[in-house]
Amino acid sequence: MKISHYLEFEESSIGGIRQSVKNQRKAMRKEGIEYVTSPSRNADLWHINFPGPLSLLYAVLANLIGKTLIINVHMTREDFQESFRFSNILSTPLYFYLKFFYSRADLLITPSEYTGDLMKNEYGFSDTSVRVLTNGVDVSKLQNLESYREEARDKYDLDGDVVFCVGTVFERKGVKDFVRTAEKFPDKEFVWFGKVFDEHVVGSEARDAINNPPENVKFTGYVDNIRHAFAAGDVFFYPTKTENQGIPALEAAYCHKPIVMRDIPAFEEDFENGENCLKGDCIEEFKEAVDRVIEDQELSRKIIGNAKSMVENHTLDAVGRQLRQIYQKFD
Repeated sequence: MKISHYLEFEESSIGGIRQSVKNQRKAMRKEGIEYVTSPSRNADLWHINFPGPLSLLYAVLANLIGKTLIINVHMTREDFQESFRFSNILSTPLYFYLKFFYSRADLLITPSEYTGDLMKNEYGFSDTSVRVLTNGVDVSKLQNLESYREEARDKYDLDGDVVFCVGTVFERKGVKDFVRTAEKFPDKEFVWFGKVFDEHVVGSEARDAINNPPENVKFTGYVDNIRHAFAAGDVFFYPTKTENQGIPALEAAYCHKPIVMRDIPAFEEDFENGENCLKGDCIEEFKEAVDRVIEDQELSRKIIGNAKSMVENHTLDAVGRQLRQIYQKFD
C-alpha cells in the first residue's frame, strides 16, 4: 500500500499542524508504510492535512477519479478564532468553507474526542465518518534533557523556578493571561519559548502583552532545539483558550514537568485536574495552581507520575499501528 500524505504550505508551516504531520510520517516509517508527500495517481489512498486552496482542488480531484480520501482535522472555526487580526470576522466564512472541504473526505481523522464531537455536532458529520487518532509525541527529540539544562539556562539567562510555555505566541494561546499571571510572581521567571508573530498579524491585546511584559517575563522567539525549552523550564503553564489536542502539553507530560493548564474541553480526555495536572479558568486560579505545584512537592510528584503514564498512549508506535489499521480498512 502506498499513501499520498500531503501537507500544503509544508515549507512555511509551523506549530502543531507541522509537528503532527512529522509525527505521522515518522510513525508510518516505523510501521513500514510507504508514502509520498504529494498527491499521486499511483497511490492507493490520499491523506490531506491542511484545508488550503490547493488541497481543496486535490480533494475534489480525488472524488472525481475515485481515490479514497482521508482528511486530518487540524483546523476548526473554533480554534481559528482569537488567533490573528480579523480572525473572528473571518471565522464565519471559514466555517462554511471547512464544512464543504471536510465533506469531500471518506474519513475524517481528529486528534481528540473533543474535535470529533465538534465535527459531528457542529459540522454535521456522522459517527462512522469520524475517527479519533492522537497527534502523538515524538519522544526521540525529548531525550537527555538534564544534559541540556545548564546550557539552556545560560543561553536564556534563567535562574530559580522557571514557569514556561512552548508554542507559537498569539492571543488564542493565552499570552495575555500568561503575562498577567506572571505579574503575581515577581520573584519567579516566566518564559515563553516559541515564534512571535509580527505585530501586524497578532491582535492588539496579544501585541500589548508581548511588547510590554513585566521584567520577569521573556519571549525567546523560535527555538531551534526544543530540548532547551523543556530542559530549562520547571512548571509548564498552558493557558491556551482553545485546542484540538495540544501537543506541547503531551510533551511536557513526557518530560516530567508538572502541568498547569486552562480547563477547556480538549483537555478533558487526557488531563484530570488534581491527578495529572492542575486546571484553572482565571488568573487567581492559575496563580494558586502554580503556587501549589512549586510548594507541594508530593503533589508535584503525583502529577508528574500520572501524566507520564497517560502519555504512553500517545507514542508514535501507537500512532503507526492505528494508521495502518485505518488505511487497511480502505485497501
